[in-house]
Amino acid sequence: MAGGLQKRGVELVTENADAFFGVFKNANKAVDAFGAATQATAKQVDALAQAAQRAANIDTLTSKLSVQQKELAILKQELTQVAAKYGDSSTQAQRKALAADKLTASIAATEKKLQSEQQALQDEAQAAQAATVATAKAADATEDVGQAAKRATPAIDHMGDVARKADRLHLSGNFLC
Repeated sequence: MAGGLQKRGVELVTENADAFFGVFKNANKAVDAFGAATQATAKQVDALAQAAQRAANIDTLTSKLSVQQKELAILKQELTQVAAKYGDSSTQAQRKALAADKLTASIAATEKKLQSEQQALQDEAQAAQAATVATAKAADATEDVGQAAKRATPAIDHMGDVARKADRLHLSGNFLC
């Protein structure tokens, strides 16, 4: 009789172990998906912070460009006046022309930086849209983890019952290890 109980106890543990570990395997997959979605969301949050910095940079560059363009307009007026008064080849006119050339080059550099920042901001806006998707995936993965935990609870309880039964059989001497 003891041999039959021993065999039945081993069968109970064995047949329920596969289901028990299967539930944990599914729960682990849900936790892995949650982790991946959370990492993706964190990266997107970083992209949003960078986008905010770029927006500030764009404001600064736009203001700088506006001032430079106004300075260039004034400088060109002064050049016209100096050239009319002293001649195009005068030292004063050449200095104004040189200053206008330098300011024109500075304006071109500012425009290039502004275009670069605007493009980067557009790229980060696309990343922000992806953040919405990543956040939704994280929410789904969180739900999956919760559902996996709910599904695991009966299996855990059942394995606990099996272990307690096996322990009782062992203690009663009807189950040999």
